[in-house]
Amino acid sequence: MKRTPDSGLLVAVAWLLLGIGAVVDLSARLQAISALPGLYAYHLDLTGSVVLGAACGASLLEGRRPSWRVLGAVGSTIALVVGRVVTSTAEPSIVLLTPVVVAAPILLTLELVARRRAGASVDRSLARRFAVAWCATAAGFVVAVCSGSGRLGAVIVRPVELSTAGWSIVAVGLVGLVASGLGRRRPSVLRFAVVVGAGAVVAASSTLDAARAAGAFTGSARQAAVVVLVALATAAPGLGERAGRWATAGRATVVRSTRAVSAGAGRSGGAAVPGGARATHVLRHAALRAGGRVVAALTPVRVPRPTLGRRGRLAAGGMALVSVAVVAHGIWWAQRVGWQPTGHSATVLARAYDVGTANHPWGGMATSTGASGGASHPGPLLFDLLAPLVRWLGIQHAAFAGGALLALICWTVAVWAAWRVAGGLVAVVTWVGGAFVLEIAALGAVWEANNVSPTMLAMFATLLASWAAASGVWRAWWWAVALGSLCVQAYMINGVLIVGPVLFSGLVLLAAGRGAADDADGRAARRGLWGGLAIGLVVWIQPLLDVVLHDGGNAQDLTQMAGDLREPYGITGFPKAVAWMCSLPPYWGRITGSFAIGGPASSFLEGPYLIGGLVAVAIAAVWIATWSRASGTERRLRVCVAAVVAAAAFNATQLPNDFVRAFTIGWLVFASVVVWWSVAVTAVYAVRRWAAAHPTRSVARPSRLAPLGLALAAVTVLAAVLSGPDTIEDFKGRPFTTDAMVAPVTDEVLAGLRADGDVLVVPLDSNLSEVATDTVTSNLIVRGIPIRIEGGPDNHYGEHRTVPAAWGGPMLWFTTPIPPIEPEGTKVGSATFPGWTTQHMDAVASRVAAHAREHGPIVLSPAADPVLVRYLAGWYGADTCAVADQIRAGTFPLESMPDTLLLTLYADRAVASPALPRALDHEAQAVVGQAPIEVWEVDRTTTRPIANENLLRNDTACPTP
Repeated sequence: MKRTPDSGLLVAVAWLLLGIGAVVDLSARLQAISALPGLYAYHLDLTGSVVLGAACGASLLEGRRPSWRVLGAVGSTIALVVGRVVTSTAEPSIVLLTPVVVAAPILLTLELVARRRAGASVDRSLARRFAVAWCATAAGFVVAVCSGSGRLGAVIVRPVELSTAGWSIVAVGLVGLVASGLGRRRPSVLRFAVVVGAGAVVAASSTLDAARAAGAFTGSARQAAVVVLVALATAAPGLGERAGRWATAGRATVVRSTRAVSAGAGRSGGAAVPGGARATHVLRHAALRAGGRVVAALTPVRVPRPTLGRRGRLAAGGMALVSVAVVAHGIWWAQRVGWQPTGHSATVLARAYDVGTANHPWGGMATSTGASGGASHPGPLLFDLLAPLVRWLGIQHAAFAGGALLALICWTVAVWAAWRVAGGLVAVVTWVGGAFVLEIAALGAVWEANNVSPTMLAMFATLLASWAAASGVWRAWWWAVALGSLCVQAYMINGVLIVGPVLFSGLVLLAAGRGAADDADGRAARRGLWGGLAIGLVVWIQPLLDVVLHDGGNAQDLTQMAGDLREPYGITGFPKAVAWMCSLPPYWGRITGSFAIGGPASSFLEGPYLIGGLVAVAIAAVWIATWSRASGTERRLRVCVAAVVAAAAFNATQLPNDFVRAFTIGWLVFASVVVWWSVAVTAVYAVRRWAAAHPTRSVARPSRLAPLGLALAAVTVLAAVLSGPDTIEDFKGRPFTTDAMVAPVTDEVLAGLRADGDVLVVPLDSNLSEVATDTVTSNLIVRGIPIRIEGGPDNHYGEHRTVPAAWGGPMLWFTTPIPPIEPEGTKVGSATFPGWTTQHMDAVASRVAAHAREHGPIVLSPAADPVLVRYLAGWYGADTCAVADQIRAGTFPLESMPDTLLLTLYADRAVASPALPRALDHEAQAVVGQAPIEVWEVDRTTTRPIANENLLRNDTACPTP
């Protein structure tokens, strides 16, 4: 009897899931039971559809097409899921869906019978392998749910479902354990014992936390499910033997293909040369034997250095001049409109100023990824690079110089890597792609040396360098490691996208160093590998020392933060993000209109998804269909791009579902640009293959296409530059455009400050004023003023600047004149934004107050409730504390609240409901964000505890609520 293939096991799992779902659904309908049975049936059907998709993929890897019965089951299951979503996921299916409910179980029953008649075996081995498939499916379900928002689609997964998944792992794992014991397979017995134990942990942990009833899952169930998956990866029957065959095939392929390349049998620029057919046959044969394309993707392929003739040198020089002109134009524009680093952009440069001092930064900027803060981005590499510039040039010009240098370096590395791998035409396409990344994904901010904008082009350069390294340009891995580390350390969310390509290229170097037939080539690969590892050690030595010197340091904080995420968007973000990235026309403008655009994650990822989904499927189908014809370099490109797209889609699942700003998801635009750049590169490879097959068609020669391509590229780059922002507000958004006030207020404070020692900064009024506070504070730090900051979870200025408990001495109070009261001190600086008027503010406040009173009462956001007195201070004087208590209790009448107070509460997002109309909300934020800045010097004669949350304007505090 023939052994049942892996696809048959997945079909059996899907049959069982869909069968149980049908029984639950039909029984609930007969008994007229609503809610939970309908939810469970919906989740079973959704999981079954995923397993069926995996079964179809397994069939293709086994060299056979899925039968009509399996394809029919796939179609009916998708139709059933759509039908449930359209009607109600919380109810049993309607009567009209009955044929669809039973269609998939019936078709899969026929499929299993057909496979049994074809000779599939039924023995202990089948029991073990079915246990592997079932437990892997259940563990994957748990990991997917616990890694997202606790939802499948729009429906919360309840604790009983996780508990059921865990107990099913225990029960079926015991079957696999017994079958392994009867077959005297001791390693499998031990591994299934681990699976059973981890399944019990999943079942138990799903009932430990009462918060799970609302979908807030902790990591215990997820971690146990990961243990199940790891154990099953080694317990799968036959996996060891297959891994041995794959390794043997891989070693043979490495030796043969390397010898073929060294003998001139490789490909140059995608065109086949004599001997290439044999190497391609070896690669294809090895991939089929391995059951996939992993071996082919990891097989080292060296590409010769392309020649750069007179035309090529002229083209490269022209591209370089245009690139410098683009960057110079950006700097000129920023200087002309008076752009200043504000908010956290200024804080980055202040931390760069601290490099090498007693307040040396060991981590990056504080991150707001978690729900409670307290962690920073992984490393200070960006600070290290900017440190000499900020000490030499000051904040504004250091931002100009740092942003320009990073942009030019990354752009150059990307184009060089593309040229080394695939020749001049692909280099031109990459040059254009770099312009799109710079001008669209990074909003053209070549003047911005912060932790977000420069990493956009650095990600693109890392991707290209990884592709080059995987294609035999071994030393390109040095750039991949260095620039990839900069991305991860500066802005962890961006860096996630390029970790995959860097690791993939490192594995290729490792394979080349071990398996190269040519000793010189092997030594070169090993030098590339070890050089990259040395660079990685150098750039990561500070975070490693932080772990050792500070009891886990920032790395420990990041780990804790990973389990304390705000409610994430969930697993539905994965397909939505893929469709978003592939949409025609692109939806980039939803994110790139301004970095300050805010809203729920769904507002950025909203569809329509049909066109994007079809385009994504089409691209994947073309890449799969042409895989065997594609050159080795093109295959590696597809692997790298697929890794970026998958990472971006994963990032989408982790987006905070409540509110995000556009600058935090610029990586989605970057990934979309990469998709279309890769499509253009694929088209270039296709033209080359066609030209090689039709040598008499001279019009298809790359030399004929190059001038036209270069001209189109120059026009495209020019169009990208012209599409950049016209004013500062186009880039930052009006609420955060305080640039015109930065220099005047900083100069006045420096001239008027009387204190000659440490000065505590006290930010008040609203979070929008944090932009002004951070900007002026950072400028004062770089000018040599010993600033101190109140301690807290989001520490942007280092531990040595914080005052954790009490303070006595001079303080700088940052405020606005909106509240009708002044601090008891001396005003040492002030500035007003051009065009801002009190009359306009009053008009906007009147409209905001009218809306709130019409739709009230107001409900405060959770973040605003404990700091309410910061908003009330100045309006109610000695009654502030009592009024705060009444507002919290919901007994204070809105009619008694000043219009400008309601304006401030709304502008600072302190009000959860009722929400303002979008246009009015933006106007409210703008008028408060651009309000005048005032800085007061207040001398505290006694040392008293710092309670900034309850601190009033007269330096007193309310009792803790």
